[in-house]
Amino acid sequence: MIALLLSLVAASALERPAEAPPPLEARPFEVSDPEFATLSNGLDVLIFTNREVPLWEARLVLGVGEYVDPPGREGLASLAFALPQDGAGDRSAAEIAAALQLLGGRVSSRLETDSAVIQASGIKRNLSAILDIWAEVIKTPTFPDSELEIARRRAVAQVGLAMRDPSQLSGRIVPKLLYGDEYTGRAPTIESLEAISRADVEALYKRYAGPENSLLLVGGDLNAVELVPLLEAALGDWEPAGVQPAPVTAQPLPVTEEVIYFIDNPNAQQSVIRSSTVIEQNGGPDWTPLTVANHMFARAFTGRVNMNLREDKGYTYGARCYTRARHGAGIHSCVTSVRTDATAASINEIRAEVAAVRGDRPLTDDEVAAARDALAQKWPNEFETVSSILDQEFEIWRYGLSEDRVTEYMPAVRAVDTAQANAVLKKWIVPNATFWLVVGDRAQVMKDLEDIGLPIVELDRTGSKTDK
Repeated sequence: MIALLLSLVAASALERPAEAPPPLEARPFEVSDPEFATLSNGLDVLIFTNREVPLWEARLVLGVGEYVDPPGREGLASLAFALPQDGAGDRSAAEIAAALQLLGGRVSSRLETDSAVIQASGIKRNLSAILDIWAEVIKTPTFPDSELEIARRRAVAQVGLAMRDPSQLSGRIVPKLLYGDEYTGRAPTIESLEAISRADVEALYKRYAGPENSLLLVGGDLNAVELVPLLEAALGDWEPAGVQPAPVTAQPLPVTEEVIYFIDNPNAQQSVIRSSTVIEQNGGPDWTPLTVANHMFARAFTGRVNMNLREDKGYTYGARCYTRARHGAGIHSCVTSVRTDATAASINEIRAEVAAVRGDRPLTDDEVAAARDALAQKWPNEFETVSSILDQEFEIWRYGLSEDRVTEYMPAVRAVDTAQANAVLKKWIVPNATFWLVVGDRAQVMKDLEDIGLPIVELDRTGSKTDK
């Protein structure tokens, strides 16, 4: 029996095609237009009907982010928008949770880099009752001292972990190197979190949470005729006084030379490496061509950077480079964790790949075609669920993108040719406009890093320069 199985396995292996089959033709893709409404308090609403299952999701997205934290109170906005569901009106957090459990609903809130979200979801038959609880959370959060203290302790623990974990630490320091003390450049500390009072939390929420700073996105088994009267009843009287627009100062610091920033992590078996380059703003004419070009250069598993560092050299489990949308300029980042003894070699290999794609080994027609196919084929997946549709619409609103982005994206991707892909890589991925951050064991890696020949600036775990 074993011999028979082995022979079948061997025969099947021989029958495998020598090359992967070509990708399938792009499937038909169509997204229904949303319905638009405005409540009596001026809150704009976009409604996406999907009758597949009797479920719905609503997101109030607010034009506020972590950048509104006042100096010395870093983490304040995060606490303010973590707490609304933990007490509202006459209900405690436990009472809100119990009521939602009986209704088959969920209400949550959170702060993201460039937004805050207060969302609700549930089954269709309890739509009105869940909306009422959600509206209560939005309009009358009480920010109980006990819940604030729990959230504070959780945030303090997260800061402590981030200061110890090299990957999270690098994620805290890169924004500081990019923006200094503006925009996302300041991260919460234990001291700043301990300094936040309940009055601070309530004041910040009241300053930025209002219909004039918000958009309501709703999707699922409903339409405007069913939904708008319920929303008007629940949220139409939400007209808080004194709401202000959240200012955004998002200009990254100029990078005029390639430099390595280094944070010592004694006895580490791996080094975390991040590079950062300022690129065009999301929605600009080069953004889509750069997305296509970067895909086979460094974003895909089969991209040049990952195939070099992982498959060829064995330095890492994975290395990727991403284009990241932010207010103002976008950011191109390469991220990897490598063996300690391969730290300098990994930087040299990524730099060599950049030099090659800018020089004598530009992207080929086959690479660009593969990137176009991958991105275009993937695009319909972004609209398979209500949540993913709302994700896309939020990005359009928050970053001021074209309202036709949903339908324009696939043709724009398909239109990128090899010459254009190479031109935008050469234009934006510029070594002299790139900095590197390494978190690793100084005793083991510093000599090799010095041999690269780039300036090295040593930092402590707060991102401040050391005397070394």
